[in-house]
Amino acid sequence: MNKKHIIITCSIVAILIITILLALLIIKPNINIFNTNRNTNLNETNEKSIDKSKEVNTTIDDRVSDNINEDSNMENNHVVKEEKTKTENKKENKTKTTYSCPKGYSLNGEKCIKKEKATEDCPSGSHSYSNGLVSGCIIFSEGYELVHKECNEGDVILKQLSLGQEAKNFCYPLHNKEPICPEGYTLDRITCISEIPATKN
Repeated sequence: MNKKHIIITCSIVAILIITILLALLIIKPNINIFNTNRNTNLNETNEKSIDKSKEVNTTIDDRVSDNINEDSNMENNHVVKEEKTKTENKKENKTKTTYSCPKGYSLNGEKCIKKEKATEDCPSGSHSYSNGLVSGCIIFSEGYELVHKECNEGDVILKQLSLGQEAKNFCYPLHNKEPICPEGYTLDRITCISEIPATKN
């Protein structure tokens, strides 16, 4: 082998070595970039998973907190209702008042009521009249002398005596007796009602 061939061979080998080195330099940065991008993607995925896990945990914690608050509110409302009921019962027991009435009266709320049948009598200014057949009331000022042997229909005859004079027959309109109540009573048709305040016990 001559000197020329040796030089050519060495040149070829040198070119191959340079080519290989350049190829390695080009490939290595791409590998680093790929690894870097892969690591970045993995980190982002991990961060997203962590964020989702945090969101899930936060949601669960919020639900648990809401349930706890709801249970607490229910317990507090129950306690408040029980205390309110006890307070109302105490007030009712303290403010409850009983009443009583005298004998013969019946209790009606805070009043005592007594009812009696009204008695029939002639009103003031009139006089009671009865002949065994009819009865009622007459007013002397309404009398008129019997002239035609009969009084007007419904009127009654009453003889009047005057000193030194002959007795004369007079006619009088007959009035019905009226229901009358004792003092302090109120008349309701034919019933007398007495109403007084009840006595607190």
